[in-house]
Amino acid sequence: MRQSVRSCILHLGTHRTGTTAIQQVLARRRQALRGQGFLYPTSGIPPEAPAGHHNLAWEISGDRRFRPEHGTIDALLEEITSLPSQRVLLSSEDFACAAHYPGFAAFVRRLQSAGVEVALLLFLRDQEDCAISLYLELKTHGLQESFTAFAGTIARTGRYAWREWIFPFDYDTFLTGLESIGGARVIVRAYDASHSSIDSYCAVAGINAPEVGIDSSVRVNQRKIAADTQALEQEARLAIGTRFLESNARVATRYQVTLPARGVPQWAGS
Repeated sequence: MRQSVRSCILHLGTHRTGTTAIQQVLARRRQALRGQGFLYPTSGIPPEAPAGHHNLAWEISGDRRFRPEHGTIDALLEEITSLPSQRVLLSSEDFACAAHYPGFAAFVRRLQSAGVEVALLLFLRDQEDCAISLYLELKTHGLQESFTAFAGTIARTGRYAWREWIFPFDYDTFLTGLESIGGARVIVRAYDASHSSIDSYCAVAGINAPEVGIDSSVRVNQRKIAADTQALEQEARLAIGTRFLESNARVATRYQVTLPARGVPQWAGS
């Protein structure tokens, strides 16, 4: 009899698209998900962020935060192959950063070699909106750069690199790189801050949310946009929005998705 093939939804975020909320509900309902045939592995989840598989992403990118005792790729593969669950769920917004490194494609190939069919899931946020939300978040981590310089780097390079992170903003180029990973399907969904990413995630993964007790109303890392933030340099914000209009159109055609209209929502969660 032919052995059943395992599948994996490898959720890359991206940053500031409701990723933490998704991770928290999956971690809380881990046992209930097992009853539906899903595995949300414990390998690769660090204690300082005890819901997402960040340690795996850090291993791939050589991040200084990587700790072998918090679970390695080897440990993940052992966990996957030792349990009967056929549908594996992995999630970390830092996978979007790790995807810029050659080790990410090697990671996907290792999963495939273990008999796992991999689908890469990304939520994409309007770049202008995303840049403002990301800028506010990085400021809490010590970023000193002005928003004008921050936005200028994004408009010029299509990404923003700081410390261990690489944040993609040219989605067309980023997705093209992911598409080059042989055998991995790429799934794209548009992020809208006014709606739950949890419902969209569950629909893609095939999770019966009410049956496993997942609450799609969960929101975390919400930050109210301050009045001075709403008055951020208009020229820089315009540069971000116009910079990606053509590439966003290509993404929309290729993936049949439409990024939300530009404009900063009242609440910006991650």
